[in-house]
Amino acid sequence: MTPAALRLYGKRDQTRSDHLGLIAKYLEWQTAPAGSQAMKELEQFLLDRAMEHDSPTLLFNLAREYLMAAKVIRPGVLILAKMVGTARKAASDLTSQLVGHLLTAEVRADLERMLVVDAGLGMTRLEWLVSPARDASSTSVKTAIDKLTWLRAIDAHQMDVSVLPNERRRFLAQVARRSTNQGLERRKERKFPILLAFVAQAAVDQLDEVVALLDQAVSARESRAKSKTDEALVERAKKGEARQLVMDVILPVLADPSIPDDEVGGMLRERIGMQRLREITSDAWTPLPRDHGRLSELESSYTYLRQFTPNVLAAIDFQPHLEQQTEQAWCLTLLTNSVVAWTTEYYSRAVLELRSQGREVSDEILSHTSPGHSDNINFFGVINVDVEAELAKLDTSGWRPLRPAQLRELGLTP
Repeated sequence: MTPAALRLYGKRDQTRSDHLGLIAKYLEWQTAPAGSQAMKELEQFLLDRAMEHDSPTLLFNLAREYLMAAKVIRPGVLILAKMVGTARKAASDLTSQLVGHLLTAEVRADLERMLVVDAGLGMTRLEWLVSPARDASSTSVKTAIDKLTWLRAIDAHQMDVSVLPNERRRFLAQVARRSTNQGLERRKERKFPILLAFVAQAAVDQLDEVVALLDQAVSARESRAKSKTDEALVERAKKGEARQLVMDVILPVLADPSIPDDEVGGMLRERIGMQRLREITSDAWTPLPRDHGRLSELESSYTYLRQFTPNVLAAIDFQPHLEQQTEQAWCLTLLTNSVVAWTTEYYSRAVLELRSQGREVSDEILSHTSPGHSDNINFFGVINVDVEAELAKLDTSGWRPLRPAQLRELGLTP
């Protein structure tokens, strides 16, 4: 066939569509006309994903990957974009439907009051709840307890929103945190599921914050007691050294049988000096307790800790539950395995990258590394993850990009 023959390709209206059909049939792909089963399945897929993610770009890309996996020819970009918009609206409607039984008149009134400026606070309850504690002072702990008490007063800790997917709940709570009062008011009825998810999550987060603040407050006082104890031990060591020097003078005199007993006192006073003897004997030398006096130092903080500790203890349920303890053990096992798997995979990728650059990484060194590395893991507090932002960082293979260490910072280059 001569190249000139290709000039006529596509001149006939049906040529391209006919050939597209032939190619699709050969590759076992199918089209997705409006109303077809493939389109209905795509709509359901988008709705399910929209309940987990709200980003239009992410939903569009997920739909594209779904169509490729299902061997369905993608509809036009505008059609797919409209389907994404429809799925997002349907997800919002479905959310309202799923939590509708929780939105009683009383609950709606409580949620409405969150957007009204409270005269005592000087801000809305939503702004008050969103503002984090800045330190572990007694004021911050009391404020955190007040927040927890208010949330429990509206039964936020008993609001079961588990009918919504975890990602949907996190998304709605995040919308409440980032939105202004005016922005939420403009959402009209749609604001109630958002505020409901927020207070349900806030009841959990606030309890964690109360415990964390108490831990920080007690740890700070314990650290302060340790510091004071260490300072006292240093000072005691200095005095002990002075006493030891005096004993180094006294003992040889006492142990020397050639020195008459009636001359011992005068000789020691002459060698040591009365001023020095008075200084040493002026301070009583008492034995230290086993903890070197740390508990005594911590006791001075009792009045401070008593300002809020009883309220914290009253707000926490310490009753043990075997089922919950078992679930926690499973979660810890899963977390540990996840950390090990994550570290192992990325250690492997890092080693391959270094070797591809000509760097020598011996197997002998690798045999001494452990996948249980956990310095990069935060075991405390509340961890908020922007799932969509994290997913956007992944490369086409689903990996996070490696972060090459600065050799100069590591001291490997001059």
